[in-house]
Amino acid sequence: MKHVILFGVLSVLVSVAGCAAEAPVERRVTRGLDETDRYLSKGEANGVERKVETRPAAIVGGKAVAWEELREPLAEASGGAALEELVLQRALEAECAAKGIMVSAADIARESDLLFEALRAEGASPEAESGGRMVERVRVARGLGDVRYAGLMKRTAMMRALVRDQVAINDDSVRQLYRLRYGEKYRVRLIVVPTMRDAARAIERVNAGESFAVVAAEMSTDASAGRGGVIDPISPADESYPIVIRRAASETAPGTVSAPLVLDSGFGVLRVESKIPASEPSGGMESVRTELERGVRLRQERLLMNALARRLVGGADVNVLDPGLEWSWRNRREGR
Repeated sequence: MKHVILFGVLSVLVSVAGCAAEAPVERRVTRGLDETDRYLSKGEANGVERKVETRPAAIVGGKAVAWEELREPLAEASGGAALEELVLQRALEAECAAKGIMVSAADIARESDLLFEALRAEGASPEAESGGRMVERVRVARGLGDVRYAGLMKRTAMMRALVRDQVAINDDSVRQLYRLRYGEKYRVRLIVVPTMRDAARAIERVNAGESFAVVAAEMSTDASAGRGGVIDPISPADESYPIVIRRAASETAPGTVSAPLVLDSGFGVLRVESKIPASEPSGGMESVRTELERGVRLRQERLLMNALARRLVGGADVNVLDPGLEWSWRNRREGR
């Protein structure tokens, strides 16, 4: 149910709108490319060296694999994500320049530490695991090699610098985070299906003795289906979950299944595995207020950063010319 978003906006190199109306359609679309080709040809004639990638991308069975052989498959497979990251990068650079904001190497390096803290706070790894190893596991899971990870850290640092003055910390937000961290939680499994009829069928199968995990794996459209419906422990104070799910978690007895839940994405069925009791510090909320206020700031920054990224990417003027890249970009945008 939760989504972590990686962001990306492209400054358009070839704009159809700016071309002369009397030019043929094909000419209008490719004019910028034609001019680029003429420029490069002229450069070669004047002795200017063109940089061409001649080193193969790989060797398979003793035979070279040229980058050109991989370009179209790569564009289809993940070009949309890479383009989105570039789009956001350029938009953020323009936004920071317009507001006179600069991020330092230290600001960018700090983002890795904040990522580790966020993972630790969410219980993503045992306490004994090092920060470097924890972050590395996330990088591998999300395909963040050195280049993409460095880009992500820079974009995150720029977004944080742009939104930090919008954060407002008050007592209500501190109390909410206190309940999130130290209040009771529920371990649950979730099934999400398109129709009420599917939800009723899922409940019928579970009540007949089938494993909830098996039914979730076979029927659920949620990302948790591959884990048998397991999602992160739910706190009644966690507004990132729909209120209907939080209410069902607190009102459904452990070991039993909820009635069908009406969700934005369809219908849900919840099974409560167990209740995690509250674990409040001995000194109460005031003993951890400084830590909580910092946590509130980071949470609000994250929400504001997500909203900023959506606005910048959604408002970008992107004209994708490559067919495979256009397919990947379009499907990524439509899947939002």
